[in-house]
Amino acid sequence: MNLSKAFLNFAFLTSASISQVASQPPCQTVVTPLSDEEFNPATYLTGKWYAIQQRTNPFFQGVGIERCTTASYSALDPTSAEQAAAIANGHEINVFNTLKDSDGTGFTSDDDVAFGGVVFFEGGLCASQVGLKSQLLVTQCTTSVSGQATSYIVVAYDEEAGYALIAGGMQAQVPTSEPGLCTYGSPAAGLWILARSPDRNEAMIEKYRGIAAANGLSPTIMLKDVSQVGCDHTTNDAPNTKSPKGHKKNKAPKASKTPKAPKKSKSPK
Repeated sequence: MNLSKAFLNFAFLTSASISQVASQPPCQTVVTPLSDEEFNPATYLTGKWYAIQQRTNPFFQGVGIERCTTASYSALDPTSAEQAAAIANGHEINVFNTLKDSDGTGFTSDDDVAFGGVVFFEGGLCASQVGLKSQLLVTQCTTSVSGQATSYIVVAYDEEAGYALIAGGMQAQVPTSEPGLCTYGSPAAGLWILARSPDRNEAMIEKYRGIAAANGLSPTIMLKDVSQVGCDHTTNDAPNTKSPKGHKKNKAPKASKTPKAPKKSKSPK
């Protein structure tokens, strides 16, 4: 698979060329997650989220293919043998992400990612709560959560407005030319503005970019537009029902065969 078409956990990441500015003050500590009183996972994890802006990494996504990125979440089903295996690894939530590349080809987080014929990411993403309800670890369903730290922090969330800001779980270590604002040194830390609608709301986008800046994260460096145009989105997106890869992927149904014309009856001799 062409690496520009590979997809990992909802578009984790970016690789911008950043010059460290030695004169800048130290970066802020890891952003503060929403408290349990402020965050309701029952509503947040229901329905589809559309990425409006995000941090990307060309190694996993390719430059300029920030298109049609979505995220859907659902509770793992213990009655399913495949999902029970993910639960045994400590996971609680099924994660399903989608995107399209610049050619319009669709990819999902169920897809394997290979380089040089070697698979280094086996598709299928799951999440588990780590600490507060707004702190999640998102990783492969086949990976144990034991000993792993949060990689997904809900920094701001307003269901009525339909917007959320999600940050990576690690420290932003690299100062930028913007006073007091930093970026992540690791490509494994994401930053997203998510919305319930694929339609842009510029006022809300600026508000959530401001929240990122208030947490010491540079929206100028990290947050890039995601196009949701030509993505075949519908107003009634079906809930996510895929099984996490442990395992088997659902195959697309075979096209029905055209029925053969009835044989002509022979005339009696």
